[in-house]
Amino acid sequence: LTSIDMSASNVTSIGDDCFNGCTMLTTVDLSGDKFKTVRKNAFKGCTALTWVDLSGETSKSMGEACFSGCSPPFYRSAEPARR
Repeated sequence: LTSIDMSASNVTSIGDDCFNGCTMLTTVDLSGDKFKTVRKNAFKGCTALTWVDLSGETSKSMGEACFSGCSPPFYRSAEPARR
């Protein structure tokens, strides 16, 4: 798994430890207006994560250590750089 796109999904949250340790994951788009919550340790240890979009009309709730172990800069809300 290298990419997650929930921007057009009906998913409202990502559960505890859901993607914990997914070391190949590089991009996550949670920009959908229905998406609201990233729970505890959801992306912990995702060491290749370089882009996360949390934009949208609704505010997002972040659980404890949800991005722990991700190497900065791991959060951005603009298009990832094209390679």
